[in-house]
Amino acid sequence: MQNEVKPGMKQTAKVVGEVLFWVALIAMWAFVAGCDGITIARQSAPAASERSVVDSGPIDDLPPEPENTVCPWPSGPPMDLPKSLRQANYAGGSCMHASLISVLRWQGRFELADWWRRSEYGAAGVYDLARVCRRLDLRFAWTTNGNAAFLDWCSSTRRGAAIHYFSQHAVTFCGYEDGNAVLLDNNRPGTYIRVPKQQFLSRWRGYGGLALTVVYAPPPPRPWR
Repeated sequence: MQNEVKPGMKQTAKVVGEVLFWVALIAMWAFVAGCDGITIARQSAPAASERSVVDSGPIDDLPPEPENTVCPWPSGPPMDLPKSLRQANYAGGSCMHASLISVLRWQGRFELADWWRRSEYGAAGVYDLARVCRRLDLRFAWTTNGNAAFLDWCSSTRRGAAIHYFSQHAVTFCGYEDGNAVLLDNNRPGTYIRVPKQQFLSRWRGYGGLALTVVYAPPPPRPWR
């Protein structure tokens, strides 16, 4: 038995079909017209009060560079240890140990320097320093034959060194500056001693030509442009 289609159902289907037709026609017209009246939102620039970085203005508004600019710090040697960290001689005569302690502090080995100050004292030479460095498995470099290139390296790398200098004495070699060797004497650590390079090398070799440094990282140079 077939289902009978009543007249009211035909009328409803006709209305629905007309509505769909007009909806499709309107949509096509909007597409062809370029979607006039449709706004695509985009993020607007934040207000000045909401910006995390405030504009500094045109470059022309910046103040001019000062003329004859001078570095605010006085010139210093490659190893320029602050006075408060310079190790003075101690325990009645520990100049070689004191010389290396200043080098340790300059290269950032503060705990090791404190240990060395408590544990090592008395008369010593470069060979004694090397013995302690080996026992502690430290990185170190040294010369015992007056090798000037070794001191050049200590200066260019800004590491400094403990050296035999003066009669039965040791000081810290702080590098070369303006043609002079700069020395830090632990008997008078408040000031540097400057000796012309060739004169210094001749004297240093006369005292045995011995020097030792640890091989760690010195602080960066002072920033200045």
